[in-house]
Amino acid sequence: MLKATLTIVALLSCPRPAAGSPRPDTLETTLRAIGSVSVSKYTESGVTRYDLLYDDLGYGQWYNVYPPVDGHEHAALLFDLSAIPDTADIVACELRFFQCSDDTAGTPPYEVRGFDYAGQEPESLFMAVESGALVVPEREAHHGWNRVLLNDTGVQWVQIRLSDNILHAAIKEDAWGELAYAYDSTDPETLRPYLLLSYLPTAVEERSTPAAPRPTLDITPNPCARTATIRFSSLLPTPYSLSVYDACGRVVLSQPVRTSSFVLSTSSFPPGVYVVELSAPRGTSLRQKLVVR
Repeated sequence: MLKATLTIVALLSCPRPAAGSPRPDTLETTLRAIGSVSVSKYTESGVTRYDLLYDDLGYGQWYNVYPPVDGHEHAALLFDLSAIPDTADIVACELRFFQCSDDTAGTPPYEVRGFDYAGQEPESLFMAVESGALVVPEREAHHGWNRVLLNDTGVQWVQIRLSDNILHAAIKEDAWGELAYAYDSTDPETLRPYLLLSYLPTAVEERSTPAAPRPTLDITPNPCARTATIRFSSLLPTPYSLSVYDACGRVVLSQPVRTSSFVLSTSSFPPGVYVVELSAPRGTSLRQKLVVR
């Protein structure tokens, strides 16, 4: 039997832009993970099973030569975003976790994925992590604090979820290694994951002379089956673009918009919850949820 044991937990520190200091009106909020589970898929004697361990931050891969057993494990985290205003404009997002390992077995790679499945069915949760949005590309974990910045997809993924107040993230194994229980620590509260968000209190709006009225976004019917009509309250004074994001933050449609009303075809969209975003140069944006049946 060959098995490696690691342990993760997390703490966040403040991200800084590559050059200069943050804008004076940029705010920062540190969010402690309010829940965690380890979801695993393992095969023993040709039979595949799925399992959940609560208050656990295990991830990795393990195997036995005899009896033949191999497994994959993902650490899933839950964060409460209610402290961040829905109107905030996310600038940066950082995650940090602590790995207990002496590195003698190497530094196994990992990646961080965002997902939206909120149920407790192990197989569905495992698959949601597997197919989730890639918010931190593959990196090598090392002993001690691991600090990671979410990529642009991750920042947008967090932005969309502000109105829901809940954010799910998972550390996904990608190589040999296994994490043990994070809460086996003698001081577990100080070792829990942290997420730090840097944001502007309100989204930056376009400025012009004279100031153009900001349109409103309306979608009917909502929920919809095959089509939905998109309407704006006024003619668009400047070129806008329309983007549609799925529940994992992936762009499923992007196109320019120059009229105040048009029909959006959703026949190719799988049933689910989407976010329709109308955006203009220099930061103005409007968002609305769209449910496709």
